[in-house]
Amino acid sequence: MAKIALLIGVSNYHSGLNPLPAAVRDVEAMRRVLQNSELGEFDRVKPLLNPEPQAMQYEIETLFSNCTKDDLVLLYFSGHGIKDDNGNLYFATPITQNNTRGDLIRSSAVAARFVHDVLYNSRARRQTIILDCCFSGAFDPQLRLKDDGSVDVSGQLGAEGRVVLTSSSSTQYSLELADSELSLYTRYLVEGIETGAGDVNEDGQISVQELHHYAFDRVRATAPNMTPKLICLKDLGFEIILSKARVANPRLRYRKMVTKYATGDTIRPAGRAVLNTLRQQLGLTPAETDDIEAEVFRPYRERIANLQKYQEALLAEAKHEYPLGEEARDALQTLQQLLGLRDADITPIEQDIAAQFTQSATSIAVPTPSVIPQPPKPEPATQTPTESLTAEEFFNRGLEKSRVGNKQGAIANYTDAIRLKPDYAKAYAGRGVAKRALGDYQGAIEDYNEAIRLKPDYADDYNNRGAAKLALGDNQGALADYREAAKLYQQQGNTERYRYALNRIEELEKQDKGFWGKLFS
Repeated sequence: MAKIALLIGVSNYHSGLNPLPAAVRDVEAMRRVLQNSELGEFDRVKPLLNPEPQAMQYEIETLFSNCTKDDLVLLYFSGHGIKDDNGNLYFATPITQNNTRGDLIRSSAVAARFVHDVLYNSRARRQTIILDCCFSGAFDPQLRLKDDGSVDVSGQLGAEGRVVLTSSSSTQYSLELADSELSLYTRYLVEGIETGAGDVNEDGQISVQELHHYAFDRVRATAPNMTPKLICLKDLGFEIILSKARVANPRLRYRKMVTKYATGDTIRPAGRAVLNTLRQQLGLTPAETDDIEAEVFRPYRERIANLQKYQEALLAEAKHEYPLGEEARDALQTLQQLLGLRDADITPIEQDIAAQFTQSATSIAVPTPSVIPQPPKPEPATQTPTESLTAEEFFNRGLEKSRVGNKQGAIANYTDAIRLKPDYAKAYAGRGVAKRALGDYQGAIEDYNEAIRLKPDYADDYNNRGAAKLALGDNQGALADYREAAKLYQQQGNTERYRYALNRIEELEKQDKGFWGKLFS
């Protein structure tokens, strides 16, 4: 039995496709962990960098046709994935281009169907395919407009005894962060093997399924809009063992404790005391543990940076022109895709900036998420409200604290206002905004419910409740709330907020009709 891998990376492209400098580095990183005798323990690993179509086809066919039935074969590709007008998937090469009509010149790329035929005819019963690529690359806009985003990866590459891992399930770019040596998905595949963190059940081995789950969680923490997929038609594929894991590894033990006590990118005082004690017991230096913690926190911090980039771009556009023009909206949508952000991630930012640029006196601004939402914390105990402060004064204090980022203090003041005035709809709404900023989406929804019960004609509460439901994955509930908000905004003559709600409705309706989601459901 042999373990054999072919690692293909394409960084250089013909004009019309963006270069991907990380692709060749991805190959080297995968080679390092797969060839390591203490990890992947592969017998043969062949890197193939920037090959033209014939060379790529030759190497794939030659390698896989020489396998025996007991071999484990792995095919890895990092680069652009594209498709033709018929939905057929192709792997781009340095000479891939379109003809004068804008159609793909098929002979300039390698068809997934060719790869399927080669693997289907291989005698190896254990086959793993890893695709770190986008399914519709950066060709001209007219080609992308004809693209519905669906690629039948399961149909084109799935088969018995074969497992396929993909970096993304839609037309997004496979994220390549500016300050990262590797593309996002490959980074976490390598990290899962190299650190041993991919050994979820701690049996000393890392299966395809375990590695996928590890990479999936890390990718989503950085770029929530990316959804890596694991496709297999039989359980055997899930159970393929790709690597050994270092079980008796002090760095891995410390890492798992960091993961246990981390909240976002911080550690509570008691958890810090545990980690300091463990560091001494394991004989790790402060520099080593700092590196481990930075690695664990990295996805969260990169997500914060991505949110801030989007916020800065949106604010700059709003200062230049408000309401935003079509060109600005298109550019922001592209930026959102490149940063791997979901609609639910950017909705609070858009609502906050919309509130800043509109003159609605009754609007309660939704706070900008300058940090990753934290798990809900219990509402702080407060002193019994004194007669010297009215419910309105407590409400105003809460509003001011919320605006400067003191969400827990705001919740306390809103709660005091509600105790003095139990039917205070605006206080429930304000507390809902603060809870949502802390990541307590369910608590926020409960407060919005009460605010709507008390004042059913307040459009902002429906709008904000819809955003909270969207964050919890309740698209249908969010859609219903956005529709009600749009109706009320229209009745009240609030044109800007009406248009905003209509945009949210349109985006959700498009998601419901998305073929790609149905393909993998």
